[in-house]
Amino acid sequence: MKKAFALILAAVLLCTASCGGGGSAVTDGTTTGQKTELITETTGGGDMTEPVFNPDGGENTLYHIILLGQSLSMGYSATGEVKPCKSERAFMFRQVRTQDLGYCLGISREEYNADPEKYDSMFYAGLKPLAETGGDGNPDTRWEDASRNEYETPASGVVSGLYNAYRRAGYDDIPYRVLVSAPGIGGTPMSDFGAGGKIYRRAEKDIENGKRLAAENGLDYRVLAFIWIQGEAESYLSVPAVDYAKGLVSTRKLYTRLAKKVTGQEETPEFVTYQTATVAVYNPTARQIAPLGQFAAAYDGKNGIALSAPCYQFEPAGDNVHLTGISSRNLGILLGQTLYERTHGQYRIFAPEKVTVSGRKAEITFPFRVSGFVCRGKDGKALECSVSLSDDGYTLTLECDGDISEISYGYDPHAEADRQFTCGGNICLAGKITGYDGELALFMPVQDIYRS
Repeated sequence: MKKAFALILAAVLLCTASCGGGGSAVTDGTTTGQKTELITETTGGGDMTEPVFNPDGGENTLYHIILLGQSLSMGYSATGEVKPCKSERAFMFRQVRTQDLGYCLGISREEYNADPEKYDSMFYAGLKPLAETGGDGNPDTRWEDASRNEYETPASGVVSGLYNAYRRAGYDDIPYRVLVSAPGIGGTPMSDFGAGGKIYRRAEKDIENGKRLAAENGLDYRVLAFIWIQGEAESYLSVPAVDYAKGLVSTRKLYTRLAKKVTGQEETPEFVTYQTATVAVYNPTARQIAPLGQFAAAYDGKNGIALSAPCYQFEPAGDNVHLTGISSRNLGILLGQTLYERTHGQYRIFAPEKVTVSGRKAEITFPFRVSGFVCRGKDGKALECSVSLSDDGYTLTLECDGDISEISYGYDPHAEADRQFTCGGNICLAGKITGYDGELALFMPVQDIYRS
């Protein structure tokens, strides 16, 4: 039996009753694309059919995974470290980096800016085993308004997701060495990731020093993947989602060129993203440009962008639930799983593994644990359905009051604007989930997963 991922996902099932009788059918979960008219404009870029970058067999290679976005991806202190996963082959640079290295070195922003080369040399002095870190309790070095005791570390989650996937495949550990770094800065617009900017320069330094440290340890070096975990800044901009998608494709190309320039590698690094979003109940001016744009760039697989975790809400920074409602580390676990799928030719965007329909009964098996389903008809009215979940959390069974002719799930871009993506809309799960008491909004793109 499969082991469950440590992530609870919410989704919406749209079940439409047919006029016909029973019968049965099984599909492989391939989507039809009929509900993506809003965001199907061609964005260009690399096709997912290009050769898969499979790192297996690279025992003597250090593979670098670079996170672009959330500034606390690695934690934010050199104290209070805990081991994030069971892998013995995951590494980080000597220090944790946040906005400007301040948390990890216990210095002020002014001190760092006075001699950045000194502190950069400390940061890149060597490699150490990957660890999660917490706040150091010093308000003078708290450059961001975040809770001191959070563990907001998707970076370690990515490694855990990879480790879990390889264990399921029969390995004892990840069969190569992994370096994780996070040059990105949270809360910034996509334009701040452009060539020559601070984030770009930090990514360049990360790659240059990763290559140097690999050589010093007798290892080859490749950039395996960029992980995109940015988007909230665009939630307040009046730009079309397709423009965000085009910008994301351009960003992928930019960082791909950077990696190949510094390393000389022929392989194209993977580009995996989760949909970062805001919630209207927190800020009524928020618009879900980022999640729609990320789906637009990834939905048809033609841009070389793999979409993994669904959106989750941003709570206000500065309180004890900021990003801890479902744990960004748990989202990192799904990012790592998606990276494994991409590098092994197994990736399909949110696809269920199997859909079986017989008359009024449908059985849907997912590659991840699921919970919190709502069933609706095409006319917006819900069918009367009983919903049950298997003990292992993978298989959902529906029994409706009419024969089922079509099943899809996700958010509907054709719904009323205030009901598309927010907690006040048609995709919202309330209750205790993974230790979180409160509302949790998760969003997934509509997919047709069965049609008779």
